[in-house]
Amino acid sequence: MKNNKILIIPLLLLMAALLLLFQPGGRLWQSFSAGRYGGGQVIATINGEELCRRDLSLYGSEPQEARLNCVMQELLYREAVKQGFTPHREQVAADLRQLRQVLAADPVNYGLMLEELAAIYGPGLGEDEYWSRYEDELVRLELARQYWDSLEAAYLQEHGDDPGADFQRDFMQLYGNDLLQKYRVVIK
Repeated sequence: MKNNKILIIPLLLLMAALLLLFQPGGRLWQSFSAGRYGGGQVIATINGEELCRRDLSLYGSEPQEARLNCVMQELLYREAVKQGFTPHREQVAADLRQLRQVLAADPVNYGLMLEELAAIYGPGLGEDEYWSRYEDELVRLELARQYWDSLEAAYLQEHGDDPGADFQRDFMQLYGNDLLQKYRVVIK
């Protein structure tokens, strides 16, 4: 496991990239978690609650690194909620509507996206339900990103002049390990 490097890696890189391409200045950062709605494998417990994901491949190349990255995203989200960060739900919904419009112009890619959502949230849901669940994940992601950004800003304020300062490298030591302990995380 690489404790010196926490990367916030997207689950649906294609969707986030499309949003950013077609929505300059969009607030969405990267897509977030998979499998929250059932299915998938248990990758950790957080305060005794199982955290499941269907696919960890985009969270890191090594299994332990992927699990840790995924868990840290969840912890950042939970801490953002506790700290009172506010999601920009209207902006997320607008970005998602724009993505759906772009994809609707290309039925092949739209179909592939629905297949991807079905792989994440499980089969048998209606199209609107898939998109609604994805919107919820994007809101969670935005909150996690807001908290991450606040930690990074505090770090840079303290270490801004230090040429050896590296927030991603130092994240686990300064913040991540405390979050793991606070939330009594057991990575499976």
